[in-house]
Amino acid sequence: MTGTQTLGRWLRRAGVDEAYRRVRARLADSGKDAAESRWIDLLREIDISSVNGEPLDVEEAKDLFRKHIRIVEIEPHSYCNRDCSFCPNSTIDRRKEWAFFPEGVYRQMLNDLKEICYEGQIRFSRYSEPLAHEHIFDMIRLAKEACPGAETMVISNGDYLDEEGMKEVRLSGLSRLHVSVY
Repeated sequence: MTGTQTLGRWLRRAGVDEAYRRVRARLADSGKDAAESRWIDLLREIDISSVNGEPLDVEEAKDLFRKHIRIVEIEPHSYCNRDCSFCPNSTIDRRKEWAFFPEGVYRQMLNDLKEICYEGQIRFSRYSEPLAHEHIFDMIRLAKEACPGAETMVISNGDYLDEEGMKEVRLSGLSRLHVSVY
């Protein structure tokens, strides 16, 4: 399922019929390739402060998030120790300067997720190697404390999984570890 189809399905479920019609019309005008790269821009143009013409209050917005957002994906930093040809990192240098997910933003995000009793998945991945982050296990522990009903997951290339790393994985409370083999 494409990002555009997922967006459309979410908009229909949320009852934002007019917004969905606008997105579909814009996508039809722009062509498939352009549509795939533009759906986030189109989302920015949609006013979802109301659903079916009724004002959307904060509690309703939180409820929509809790019910429909199944994965919160976090890139703890920008570093990856590999240079795989199929990955965008092969064309972007992400080794010279490491950008870190700001701790204050992370803690606020966890507080927000805790407030709505988030029970989806909190995933540490993207285009970095999460296990290379020196505080990744603390981040996992904080996520489990804030959202005990959520699944925590790491997608890793496995290069940092030595005996001590596996011990830390167990102690952190990580729910799921995916090791990519390539």
